Amino acid sequence: MSKIALILPCFVNLRCPRNPRFLSSSFNAAGNRRSFCDYSPPQDGFAEANLIHPRSRINRVRVMSRTSASSSSELLRAHCAAIANEESVLREGGGKAGHERQRKMNRLPVRERLGRLLDKESPFFEIGLWAAYKMYEQWGKIPAAGVVAGIGDVEDVPCMIIANDATVKAGSFFPQTTKKVIRAQRIAFECSLPIIYLVDSAGVFLPMQDEIFPDEDDFGRIFRNNSVISAAGIPQFAAIMGNCVAGGAYLPVLCDKILMTKGSGLYLAGPSLVKAAIGQIVDAEELGGAQMHAEISGTVDFFEKDDPSCLKRLRSLVGLLPEAKEFKMSKTPKETFKPAKEPDTVYDLISFEGQRNYDTRDLLATVIDEGSMDEYKADYGKTIVTAYARINGRPVGIVANQRLQVRTKKEGIQMGGVIYSDSADKAARFIMDCNQTTLPIVFFQDVTGFMVGRDAEQSGIIRSGAKLVNAVSNSIVPKITVVVGGSFGAGNYAMCGKAYDPRFIVAWPTARYAVMGAAQASDTVFAILARARDRGDKKTTHEELEELRVKVKQSYDEQTDIRYGAARGWVDAIIQPHETRDVLIRLLQYVTRPKLQAHFHTGVIQVNVSTSPMPIVLIEKQTPQITVLTLNRPERRNALTIELLSELNAAIKIACDQPDERVIILRGAGAAFCTGLDLKEAADQTKAHATAEMVANTLITISQTRLTTIAAVHGAAVAGGAGIMSACDFVVAAQRTKIGYPEVRRGLVAGLVMTFLPDW
Repeated sequence: MSKIALILPCFVNLRCPRNPRFLSSSFNAAGNRRSFCDYSPPQDGFAEANLIHPRSRINRVRVMSRTSASSSSELLRAHCAAIANEESVLREGGGKAGHERQRKMNRLPVRERLGRLLDKESPFFEIGLWAAYKMYEQWGKIPAAGVVAGIGDVEDVPCMIIANDATVKAGSFFPQTTKKVIRAQRIAFECSLPIIYLVDSAGVFLPMQDEIFPDEDDFGRIFRNNSVISAAGIPQFAAIMGNCVAGGAYLPVLCDKILMTKGSGLYLAGPSLVKAAIGQIVDAEELGGAQMHAEISGTVDFFEKDDPSCLKRLRSLVGLLPEAKEFKMSKTPKETFKPAKEPDTVYDLISFEGQRNYDTRDLLATVIDEGSMDEYKADYGKTIVTAYARINGRPVGIVANQRLQVRTKKEGIQMGGVIYSDSADKAARFIMDCNQTTLPIVFFQDVTGFMVGRDAEQSGIIRSGAKLVNAVSNSIVPKITVVVGGSFGAGNYAMCGKAYDPRFIVAWPTARYAVMGAAQASDTVFAILARARDRGDKKTTHEELEELRVKVKQSYDEQTDIRYGAARGWVDAIIQPHETRDVLIRLLQYVTRPKLQAHFHTGVIQVNVSTSPMPIVLIEKQTPQITVLTLNRPERRNALTIELLSELNAAIKIACDQPDERVIILRGAGAAFCTGLDLKEAADQTKAHATAEMVANTLITISQTRLTTIAAVHGAAVAGGAGIMSACDFVVAAQRTKIGYPEVRRGLVAGLVMTFLPDW
């Protein structure tokens, strides 16, 4: 009796040829730091082998295979090395030109910043190195989505680092940039990891704003997460080391501690936009420079002279966390555990094309501690292996697909990689038990789907599958997923795919993602259209159907490439098979960190009505031909300063540059029009001379402008204020206006304004 009646989407994929997969190492922060991808193949006797479909949009990668021994083991090893070279290119970001541009601005490239920030011996687990790969080709290359994210140790404290790469489109946010940052924030939140942001970004990439701005997984979610993470008591540090513009300016301000380097900028709108919006001319430093935010707005906690100083300060601040002190006090040599088999033997176990059956227990023997495995229900539901084990002494639960054909007393032969009713029931029961004893669960995926057919349906496969999906969905213990080979259809769901909230999900180069295999998809489409043609619904030739079959298969081959999934964030990283144990040891350290229990609350806090100064010259368009300029220092009776006079001159120039402009009206805010020089500023003789000279220039500007000028005077118009009034073409005065030159009382001539009195 046939065990298979029909192959359906989301279910079993029995003959999908394995497409070549690609591998990503973890980031090497200092260029020579230990990496999770350090394999170098032998260099002798290699020949090139084409591994990618010739018409694929994914770049063809030429890898080396021995002409004398074409084993899949050697092919896989060589392929990993070739992909590692491509990853090195991704880590270069914007390349040499971008790095030189950073240095000219006295800034370090992002990976050099990480090298100085992280502890010398700390590995760095990078998340999303392949993000945005080949996704936005119309805009050029966007390596790593223009942001570096990952976990490394700072002063012995594991921290999530999120650092913009200004060499890639000025650190602009693309859709995948946003999703990558949100994923990093979520990992940090779930693992109680302090977050360090190294901010150097021009903000949203405007041509794609509709895909970045509004939704729940878009740009604004980052700031929402900042707030939630802070409320949870997880430390957040932000170092502004370049541009921090527009909405992105909220990110550092929502953090616990803010550092800013000299020459950086933090503002909601840059100088150009400010000029366009309100007509104010202001330079970048005055608008949002580090010194301004340190001395005037009070936004910045630490003003640093350069990148090295800022990074040193960051390390010092992280070192103040209680966790850093506790680690130093408890730093003792730990017992060393070893696996039963050398990790490198996995290359002899699995095949590059994925056709070889293997015993998943042999794979687990390269990952878990020797002698630590206690298999759960070993003789029941054999196509899934469930076991209690230890990884570097840490207890875990294991759920792994068995790739060998197995024989059961009830159903006879069962195919490897397929989930049957009994294996689904067993796995669900095991997951519930791990939750009962709070054991983290590690899933090893190499699954073609759930079994289909008459016997499967009668055995209750839907009910058993739903039970397993329910158990995975409601599991509260940390989950880590390793995609070893196939991850097809509903098998992906049942084995804790990305949609089921694994704390981390990593993949081998042999991993494949799809609702079904390429061969099945193309055959299914061909069969449907062929039947439609036979019914007369479609007028399609056999040649056209064959061409469509080839296109569908080619598309599936490309989309099942693990780099395609990694570009879209379906996996956090692509790791080398022989590094799996090392990666899991570190990830288990992160996911088992204690959750914070106590929270700091202040209740309701009184706030200042206004914390930012209003413009000291207000610009108002009454009609297209009339502009009103208001001196806006009522608390100082609109006394003249260099800053006010500069803004007034700039505003007059802007009005003159408008072709339709005809009239400027000058007036003062508050009880006076203008009371002359500000005596506080004039106390400084140097400033007094500069202000007097600026007054003279302003009077000349007003008198010589092509526009009609009208002074609307009320209250006092004294000294320089009377001069401004005198320089105008017309004066309209309120009944109680007082105009005077105090210098006359002291026998002095009001020299600055005498020139203008006859004209008035």
